[in-house]
Amino acid sequence: MSRVLVTGGAGTIGAAVVRRLLRDPRFEVRVSDQRDAPDWMREGCEIHRGDLRDRDEAKRALVGCSHVIHLAAIVGGIGNFHKLPYTLTDVNSSLYNSVMGAAIEIGVDRFTYVSSSMVFENSTVFPTAEKDVDRVPVPTSAYGFSKLTGEIQIKAAHVEHGLPYTIVRPFNAYGPGEVPEDEPGIAHMVPDVIKKVLALPQGAPLPIFGQGDQTRTLT
Repeated sequence: MSRVLVTGGAGTIGAAVVRRLLRDPRFEVRVSDQRDAPDWMREGCEIHRGDLRDRDEAKRALVGCSHVIHLAAIVGGIGNFHKLPYTLTDVNSSLYNSVMGAAIEIGVDRFTYVSSSMVFENSTVFPTAEKDVDRVPVPTSAYGFSKLTGEIQIKAAHVEHGLPYTIVRPFNAYGPGEVPEDEPGIAHMVPDVIKKVLALPQGAPLPIFGQGDQTRTLT
């Protein structure tokens, strides 16, 4: 039986990943998150709580694990990207550097790095193919840049240390457990839109910006 470490496992995507893993008898699951894990997660998983930016803490989280799914990061909406650009790059790069380094030392079978569609934020060709990531202009947002540098880092870990890896790029992920913040734009788009709709007077139309023909891909 393989043991999988899910960093950021108490988040929206992380919790969905953990639920899926728990349905598969081939895997034992360890969750590392600084947030409180829900009851169902504490009952079905081993819980690690600590700052993964500390390499020793990351190694403690990884000991005995054959696979890592790295989701731990500061995330949020566009407003969050503009409000916390330094914090985003500092925390996110520190997290993936530490966890990847620990994975190399311990020698895991596979490292799954959860990136973001934001690596394509400056693309001018739509739809954008995965293989175009090296041709698309570098992201200008701190979040997109931090996710792209994480991709470069995991590829480098593979080239230099032979660390097997997979990169996943969710597009506008949403799901149970997401809630809006008081300030628009800090949370993701879907909970923000739901909050706006619920706040409208009964029968009032939803304001549409632009021509109303914009599209978004949701995961």
